Formats: sequence, C-alpha cells, structure tokens
Amino acid sequence: MVFDEIQSCESALASLKYFCEQLPQIPLIAAGSHLGLAVHRSEYSFPVGKVDLWTMHPMDFEEFLDASGRSDLVEMIRDYYLKPRSFPLHELAEEYYRNYLLVSGMPLVVSKHLLMQDFNYVRAEQKTISDNYLADMSKYTTTTESMRIREVFESLPYQLAENQQ
Repeated sequence: MVFDEIQSCESALASLKYFCEQLPQIPLIAAGSHLGLAVHRSEYSFPVGKVDLWTMHPMDFEEFLDASGRSDLVEMIRDYYLKPRSFPLHELAEEYYRNYLLVSGMPLVVSKHLLMQDFNYVRAEQKTISDNYLADMSKYTTTTESMRIREVFESLPYQLAENQQ
C-alpha cells in the first residue's frame, strides 16, 4: 500500500502507528515531499518511533551505470582507481559520464534516456519535472512568495555557472 503526499492528511499520517502495531504484515510506503514542513499538526501527532524516515537522492554515476546495464564498468573503474594504471575503457567511461551529466540522476529521466536514446525527450522530461517542482512549491506560499521562489529557483543555474569560473 502506498500513501503519497501523506502530510496532506493528518489522520493518514497518524494511522501509520496503527499499521505498524496492528497490521505489521502489510507492506506500507508513505511518501511526502513536505513532511518536515507540514504545518497542520494540531489534531494528530506524528507516529514517533513507528516510522523510518528516508531521504531520497538522485542517482549517482555508479547507479546510472548500473541502470545502463554497465555494472561491469563500475567494477573496472573501481579496480583501476585502487591500482592506478592505464584504463583501456577510459573513453567509454567518459562518454557515459557526459551522458550522466546531461541526463541527471532523476530516475524517470534516466529511464526515458535509456528507452528513447534521444536528448530531446530527456530535456522535455527534465522541464516537466522542473515545472512540477515550481508548481508544488507555490502550493504552500502566497503569490508574492511564489514569484520570489520562482526567481530564486530559475537563477540557480546561473549562480552555479558563475561559481565554476
């Protein structure tokens, strides 16, 4: 069973304690992008000690290689890193790394890249996710705050590029 955006329903969040204690045989996943920011917690309490919190991160390069069916390359890179010498597959590894940088570590985008092998689809998926982030952020703010958040969010690539120089 999956509860998505569980912080939106306080009673669903509180029910996790019940599932843990009374129905431990039922596999349950509760996801919430704003669990730490949920503000309407007056009626129900958080089920302390009954929930394992995990923070999800984008895929790293090793996971990208695994998803690409190149776990062999992961092992070779690791081996050559531990015992430095000429690496015959350097150019191939570099090509995968460039793709990883372009595709990103978002699993849906990686999946689209592996399926379509077309960076136009990848870029469209990245834009959709970015737009969805912005839309999600604005649900919890005023119009003025939402506009400011958008400005900050959209300025991040330029700020990161300046830091590289």
